[in-house]
Amino acid sequence: MNKHFLVFDMAMFLLFAAILASFLCSLYFFHRRTRCINPLLRDYFILGMLPPVLFNLWRIHDFITEILKLRGGTGEFKGPWFTKMNYLITCDSLNVQHMLCKTKNLFGERLGLCSNEDGGCCYSEEVLFQSVGRSCSNSNTFHCSSHEERIAHKTWRLWVLQRTVVHRNELFCHLCSLNVQHTLCKNFDNYVKGHDFRDIFEPFGDGFVTADYETWKYIRTLLHSLMKQPRLKAFVDQTVQKKILTSLLPILDHAQQLGRVVDLQDVLLRFTFDNIFLTTVGHDPKCLSIDFPVVAVGKAFRVSEKSIFYRHTVPKTVWKFQRWLQIGQEKKMTEACRTIDEFIYSFIESKREELGKCTEDEMNEAPSDLLTALMTEHGGREHDDKFVRDFAFNFLVAGRGSMASALTWFFWLLIKHPIVEAKILEEIRDNFKANEKKNDDCGHGFDEEYHNLHDQEQYLKVSGKVLGMEEVKKLVYLHAALCESLRLFPPLPIQRKQAVKADTLPSGHRVNANTMIMLSFYAMGRCEEIWGKDCLEFKPERWISEKGEIVNVASYKFIAFNAGPRTCLGKESSLLQMKMLTAAMFWKYRFQVVEGHVVSPSRSFGLSMKNGLKVRIMKRELCQSYNSRKSKQRKKKGDKNIYKVAAAILRKYCFKVVEGHVATPTHSIVLLMKNGLKARIMKRDV
Repeated sequence: MNKHFLVFDMAMFLLFAAILASFLCSLYFFHRRTRCINPLLRDYFILGMLPPVLFNLWRIHDFITEILKLRGGTGEFKGPWFTKMNYLITCDSLNVQHMLCKTKNLFGERLGLCSNEDGGCCYSEEVLFQSVGRSCSNSNTFHCSSHEERIAHKTWRLWVLQRTVVHRNELFCHLCSLNVQHTLCKNFDNYVKGHDFRDIFEPFGDGFVTADYETWKYIRTLLHSLMKQPRLKAFVDQTVQKKILTSLLPILDHAQQLGRVVDLQDVLLRFTFDNIFLTTVGHDPKCLSIDFPVVAVGKAFRVSEKSIFYRHTVPKTVWKFQRWLQIGQEKKMTEACRTIDEFIYSFIESKREELGKCTEDEMNEAPSDLLTALMTEHGGREHDDKFVRDFAFNFLVAGRGSMASALTWFFWLLIKHPIVEAKILEEIRDNFKANEKKNDDCGHGFDEEYHNLHDQEQYLKVSGKVLGMEEVKKLVYLHAALCESLRLFPPLPIQRKQAVKADTLPSGHRVNANTMIMLSFYAMGRCEEIWGKDCLEFKPERWISEKGEIVNVASYKFIAFNAGPRTCLGKESSLLQMKMLTAAMFWKYRFQVVEGHVVSPSRSFGLSMKNGLKVRIMKRELCQSYNSRKSKQRKKKGDKNIYKVAAAILRKYCFKVVEGHVATPTHSIVLLMKNGLKARIMKRDV
């Protein structure tokens, strides 16, 4: 009997526990729904908003863009229960400006802010409309974001503006909203990378990618001073030219002659990997070779990038537990970091020994790679090995994948848009003509001998074979096409931020302390409010003004190089290097995507192509006809030089072959005389 009662009690307990669990789950589910005011997707039981994301994972960036467009540019994502994978996602340019820029300086210095006698803030009409984004006017008052519009977008608050007239007959608007007064505060310091970001990006250490506050300011100031050095700029220019001449073009020639299909993304990754290593540590890992070798440190960098993306996709407790047990992807991460650290620390040690033996004058004359410049800064006494390692690692990762990704998508767009390609080639040809004239004026010819690579590089630079940084600055249309490609396919499609304190965004969304925020740069490049109805078109002309100059777009709208104080310091250098590479490759070759090859973005924190970019390489007819024309010009010029030399010699001297001397040709490719030409020289009686 007692046994039956025990079973009954157990059954009742389990039933009560099930009812209680169901009640608590329903309560928690209801709580999640009430707290999520602006959901991006449907919130499922236990799984949260994850199911539609998994279903669209193969096109995740386009999916996020579509959802944000439907939700007015900003919304909340709730991950599975108790995973802490909750984010506020936005592509609103005003929200981005609010978080990334020190808006007081931005509005005051760049957007025409002034003060009136009442201590209020005045904006020019044009600036105000650009900032608020929506406007309509009557005789006395501007009402931006009407009630109907706010209901449609669920984001905008009412802005009441009052006209005031100031000196110089300019129309200014006096802004009475407390939200805009708040926007004038320095919100940049409230949105940081945060501890969670540093945990995920652990291999980056305390470098400029992960640092915040005073550490970031110090590294930023140091990097800015290093990159301004003329020696470093010259070193980067020479390094890129040398790598194009000695590695890239010969490999493309080899592939073209064999008719081999080439993964252009792999070629560009290898090129940028070698180039950034040469620029940073002064060493060429020779990843870009004809046999396409597997370089251990290059493989380690790829593994670390995959591991960082993996940490984004699983709860923090999962990957930390794997790291503690040293299993799965975390074990690969540990091994990759060990390989990278050994590689970088070995260069730091050898560099310190090398510089320790040099005098101050010798240090100033040494090749100025970034590591040398850093170690010689203030005598190199301020930075320990850990600081130098983190500095170098951050620079290597930032320069390796981002430039290769940008160029891969750019080349794919050029292949798809032959008219744009033709305009770029026309611009390059015009620049070649200018260099030809410069070459002729200097008196250089192709028949002159150059005994070392440096002279050859300088000669080819002048003759137009490889354009240097100063030459590619003239290529305006190429610059515009690159910017348009970066708008559509930014190398880093998403950036992560964390709020330190509670705040309200310009879109009206409430941000609590420690809220994780995702800024979708990919979606911003496809935003109609910023770029117009043709935002999905590849249209370089949007970047060129009527005067034929590049149109400057605010960094919080064109976000490929970040915005505000964290704007990439290598922006100008990166664009110039990409222009050099594009000019060299497209002037000589034509690329055709292999039939049936599917181009799609990979699932990683960088926007690379999942299957690479498989192409066939063909010699460009334009280049061949150009070379043929130049060959005829060289022959004609060479003949004239021979006539001049012969006339000058024969005018002064006469020659008589030595008696008995036999003139016979040698058995060689070049037709020379086997025994030379023995002759007696006599002055002419003129």
